Amino acid sequence: FMIQEVKACLNATRIKDPLAVLSVAGSSVIVREAKLPALAPEELEKTLSFEAEPFIPFDIKEVNLDYHIIGNVTEEGQGKYEALLIAAKKDLIENRLAILTAAGVSPIIVDVDAFAVANLLKLVPSVAEETVVVVNIGATITNLAILEKGAPRVVRDVAVAGSAFTRALQNVLNMEAAAAEQAKKETGIILDEDQKAKLTEAGDNQKLQISQTLCAVATDLLGEVNKSTDFYLTHGTDRLINRIYLCGGGALLKNLIPFAAGQLKAQVELLNPFDLMQLPSGSAVAHEMGPMFGVACGLALRQWNDWKKT
Repeated sequence: FMIQEVKACLNATRIKDPLAVLSVAGSSVIVREAKLPALAPEELEKTLSFEAEPFIPFDIKEVNLDYHIIGNVTEEGQGKYEALLIAAKKDLIENRLAILTAAGVSPIIVDVDAFAVANLLKLVPSVAEETVVVVNIGATITNLAILEKGAPRVVRDVAVAGSAFTRALQNVLNMEAAAAEQAKKETGIILDEDQKAKLTEAGDNQKLQISQTLCAVATDLLGEVNKSTDFYLTHGTDRLINRIYLCGGGALLKNLIPFAAGQLKAQVELLNPFDLMQLPSGSAVAHEMGPMFGVACGLALRQWNDWKKT
C-alpha cells in the first residue's frame, strides 16, 4: 500500500530521479547521552560499537549507530566529546528503505523524528540564544527534544500520543473509534468555567466527560514532558527553560496549548511550520494543518552533506 501511495505522489508531482530523506522513531530507536573519546571522525567510527555498547539496550550487531557531538570536556586529562549516541534497529531502517527503493526513490539521509523537528527550529531566530523544548505529538508516538542554543541536549520518544486520547474516550465512554475521534476534535478540553456551568445546567454530562478524559491523558503526556525538563534542569547549573513548542496533529487538540501552559508553568506556543516558510502557490494544504508537518518540514530542511562529521 505505501509503495503505491509514494508512486502516486511522485506521479502527481512529476519529480524525476527523486531523492528522499526519512526518519524513524519509537521503541526501536534509542538516543543516549555519552562521553566519547575525542578522536578524528574516521577513528571514532572504528571504535563506536565498543564505546556505544554500555549505553544501548540492544544487541549492538542489530543496530545502526551514529553520534552527534554536543561539546568538548576533559576528564582525567583526556579530551572527550559530550555526545548523543543514536541507535536504530536495522530491520526498522531496512523496512523503510525498502518501501522507498521499491517506489523508485533514492534515500540519502535517515534521520530521527525528534532531530528532524529540532532542525525546523533553525528557522526561529530566538532559538539560537535560548533553551527551548519542542514536543511533536504524533498519532502513536510523541517526540521530545530539549535544545540549548540550538543544540539538542535531551532527546526522547514518549508512548503517549494522539491515539491515546481516542482510546481513552473509547474506553471511558464506550465509543466506537470513529465517534471517539470526532468527539475529541469537536469538544476538546473545556477550560471555560462558564461553559462548564452551562453544560452542567443543561445536563450535557457527555461533553464534560469527554473533556475530563482528555484532560487526564493530557496530564499524563505533560507529566512526561515535565520529567524530561526536570532531568535537564537538575543535571547542570544555571539552566532554565525559556519556552516550550508543541506541534504534531495532537497539538491541534482544542485548548491543549493553554492547558499545557498551566500544567507546565511555562510559556507554551503552537509551532506551525507554515508560519516559518512559504507554501507553494496553489497549494491545496490548509495553513492550519501546518503543525502536522513538523517532522516533514524539518526533514525537507536537511542539507546535502548533513551526514558528514567534521
